[in-house]
Amino acid sequence: MDANDDQIHEFELAFQILYSGGTRRFTIKELDTVMRALGHTLSENKLENMISEMDIAGKGSIGFPEFVSMISRKLNEMDYDDEYRGAFHAFDKDNNGYLSIAELTEVLIGLSLKLNEHEIKEIMRRADHDQDGQLSYNEFVYMMMTMSL
Repeated sequence: MDANDDQIHEFELAFQILYSGGTRRFTIKELDTVMRALGHTLSENKLENMISEMDIAGKGSIGFPEFVSMISRKLNEMDYDDEYRGAFHAFDKDNNGYLSIAELTEVLIGLSLKLNEHEIKEIMRRADHDQDGQLSYNEFVYMMMTMSL
C-alpha cells in the first residue's frame, strides 16, 4: 500500500508544523513527535534506525520526500503484519501459537488451492525452518511472502 493523497496531505501538515527551525528536515526528536501524533510510539533506537535508513546524505535528519517514503513503507509493513497476524490466529484453531499440518491444510484449502497431500507436506517442509512439524507465526509469514502459492 502506497500512501494515498489524504495520508500524504496529513504527513505534509505534520511535517510543516514540526519541521526544525526552517531547515525543513526531521531530526530524531521531531520524528518521535510526529510518530506519536500519528499514533505510534517507537523506541529511540527504532527512530534512529528509521532516520539512518533514509538519510542518504548522512546529516542525521530527513526531508519530506524521505519522510513520506519511509512512513509509507512502515504503514505497508504494519498493514501486512496485521493481515498475517489475523489470518494466523484465525487458522490456529487450538490457539497454541503454531499451525499444524491439519491447520495448514485448511489455510491452503481456504486459498482455493488444489493441492494433494504430498504437495502440502512439501510446503510445510520448506516453511518449517526448525523442522518441528508445525509453523510458528514467523514461519507462516515467510511462507506467505516467499512461496508461490
